[in-house]
Amino acid sequence: SAKDVDLVTRRDGRFLYVIAARRGGATTRVGFTGLPAKKDGRPLRGGQVLFEYAQEPPPPPIGAGRQVFRSIPVAGGGFRDWLGPHDARVYRFAL
Repeated sequence: SAKDVDLVTRRDGRFLYVIAARRGGATTRVGFTGLPAKKDGRPLRGGQVLFEYAQEPPPPPIGAGRQVFRSIPVAGGGFRDWLGPHDARVYRFAL
C-alpha cells in the first residue's frame, strides 16, 4: 500500500517468502495483500518476520534459547507491518 516499497516473492517446497524494502519516505504501517492459500486450500493465518526476534514466553526473565522469529498475523490474504525509511524485511509463510 506504499509507493516507495519494492517487493519480491519466492517460493520453495514449504514456504512463501516476501522480501520488502522501503526506498525512503516516512515510517508508516504498510499493507501487503494477495497472499495465496496454503497447499490444502486453507487460508494463511500468520507468518514470521525473519531476523527479528521476540522472546516466547515474554520476559521476565530473559532467557537464552527462548528467542523466536517475530510473528505477523495474516487476515483476508494480507498483513500489515511498520516500515521506516530504508527498512528491509523478509517474511516467511508456511504453505
